[in-house]
Amino acid sequence: MLRPPLSHFSVGLGIIALVALVLLVTQHDLGIGKGGMERMIAYPIFVWALGFGGSLIGAK
Repeated sequence: MLRPPLSHFSVGLGIIALVALVLLVTQHDLGIGKGGMERMIAYPIFVWALGFGGSLIGAK
């Protein structure tokens, strides 16, 4: 459903969110604390949702 630039970006954001989730579960906070790791999980999903919504609006 997504064209190549956004589809590759979506995969990258998903990988970032999943890696951050695994790090949070394994208690590795990378020095940014638990809340920072939670943001590293949530922000890529929000960015993806904005990009996907924009692509749907811009689709012809």
